[in-house]
Amino acid sequence: VLGLTDVSTISSGYTHTCALKDDKMVWCWGNNLHGRLGDETTTNRDTPVQVVGLTDVSAISTIGSHTCALKDDKTVWCWGWNGYGALGDGTTTDRYTPVEVVWP
Repeated sequence: VLGLTDVSTISSGYTHTCALKDDKMVWCWGNNLHGRLGDETTTNRDTPVQVVGLTDVSAISTIGSHTCALKDDKTVWCWGWNGYGALGDGTTTDRYTPVEVVWP
């Protein structure tokens, strides 16, 4: 992707891609249905946008229509499609920004 540098990891979902940069910030682009880009909107993006409110990320995983991130503090945060409770926040509400996974 033009202009995206210092990337340590990338992960691709159904129609979107996310990159974890060396500064531990996450950037996503592509189809934004269900908020899968994490930028507070459902606007499709053909260039990367920074995921809102997410810092200190050590790993990302993108699958289907949602993404999850592991932070340095060992918490897990997810955003996007939440059908069947896929985001682990105790709801089935799509999330346009990251929400912390709720552990039992």
